[in-house]
Amino acid sequence: MEEIETDIAALEVNLSKLTAPDPLAGLLSDEPSADLITWRRAAPVTAQRVVAALLLTPGLLGQVRIKRVTDSASDAVTDRLWWVSAPEAPEV
Repeated sequence: MEEIETDIAALEVNLSKLTAPDPLAGLLSDEPSADLITWRRAAPVTAQRVVAALLLTPGLLGQVRIKRVTDSASDAVTDRLWWVSAPEAPEV
């Protein structure tokens, strides 16, 4: 009986992950023809930050990283930027 209860608890956790509300649902339009660029320009900064925090992660879209000037061959910021995606992301 204890084993079944453990299995049920694990299944309930999986179900809650599948039915959790989408954090972008209240921020972005449901219309397939919606113009996201127009939305972004009109959205308040707080909404833009929420969307960026949700999407700009190494496991999803990736993150921009900036090398320190002392670790770079150039002082130019554009030469010190690189994009990190899931395969390159360090384990935490």
